[in-house]
Amino acid sequence: MKRSFPILLVSLFLSLASHALPPTLPPIWGTLTTCAGSSTTLIDSGGTTFTWSSSNTAVAAISGSGVVTGVSGGTATITYASLGTFVTATYTVNPMSLPITGNTVICQYATRPLADASSGGVWSSSNTGVATVSATGEVGGLALGTATIFYILPSGFVTGCMSSTTVTVGAPVGKIIGDSTICVGSAITLTDSTSGGVWMISNPAIATVGISGHVTGLAPGTAVIRYAANPACGADTAILDLVVTPGASPAVSGSTSVLAGSTTGLTGSVTGGTWSSGNSLVATVNAATGVVTGVASGTATITYTVSACGGIDTVTKVIYVTTHVLTPGLGNASSSITIFPTLSRGNVIMKWLVNGTEQGSISVVDITGREVYKSAIDLSEGSGVHTLNLSTLTNGMYLVRITTSSLSYNNKIEIRH
Repeated sequence: MKRSFPILLVSLFLSLASHALPPTLPPIWGTLTTCAGSSTTLIDSGGTTFTWSSSNTAVAAISGSGVVTGVSGGTATITYASLGTFVTATYTVNPMSLPITGNTVICQYATRPLADASSGGVWSSSNTGVATVSATGEVGGLALGTATIFYILPSGFVTGCMSSTTVTVGAPVGKIIGDSTICVGSAITLTDSTSGGVWMISNPAIATVGISGHVTGLAPGTAVIRYAANPACGADTAILDLVVTPGASPAVSGSTSVLAGSTTGLTGSVTGGTWSSGNSLVATVNAATGVVTGVASGTATITYTVSACGGIDTVTKVIYVTTHVLTPGLGNASSSITIFPTLSRGNVIMKWLVNGTEQGSISVVDITGREVYKSAIDLSEGSGVHTLNLSTLTNGMYLVRITTSSLSYNNKIEIRH
């Protein structure tokens, strides 16, 4: 019996050794929190053969190498198993707002909306000197450069889980260069430093604008001219408010007739213009003062030209030059002719006083110089009267010319039925 006792002790020791307790694994090490959509890596140094697992892969999924990816807000138990034992750790996933959507390139001084499908968040900008963002996500470009726009859910202020995007503010379409006021009938050309744009106008009845920016005033009023282009910052439009004015059209006042060798003055309603004569053989005019000098019988068109309202305006006036000549006749007496009335419905009376019989002709010309009436006449010695029937002539101004061998007479009349 005494000999068997040592043998039993050895057997008991060998039995206990074959049922030894598994080794203790070290704790899981690493960041045990992340944002939904982000990842962290966990480490455990126990064992060379191991497995990682998650109790809730809808919250956090883990790869075989210990990379945990946040799926949605919540918690999950992460297990590391090796050498017949395991260790666990609680992993927290904080919710993340959805990605920000919208065009992130904006023109300076323009606005553009951004959006996030997550509700309840707050918008902010990293650089309000470049771009601001409103409570609704409306971004305003203030200066050239970039700014980060954040959309933060309430939990994000603590966890740092937030969506962001970079906004770039670029140069806009240049300002429209040119006059904003134009006269009816005048034209100007507008330009813009941004090339490749299209010109448009809000009211084509007031003014027209061509593809090169050429603007023509059509009627008094206002219209908005737009120049739309597509610079690097996106589609943009420059605006000019155009005013079309009637302009200061000149008018000329003064006598329409003058005797050869005499003068008469004309006046323009708009000062600063120049005067000219269409027939200096009949009448001349001082270019600066408008004083007309009769040279010979006939008609001359006097033109007054003035620069007004972005263009050149002209107005004309027909001047009749008459010659009332008293020619020595028989016995050295005087001869004369008179026509009246100068304003008539059609019948004009001619009276004469001559010494001796005079044979001559009567002609009537219109303001264009076209002869509209002509007949022969005998002026008997002494005084006499003759009626001219001009009732077939249309309303207007005419010049009556009476010519004999010793007498020449011109006078202006007006027919008004």
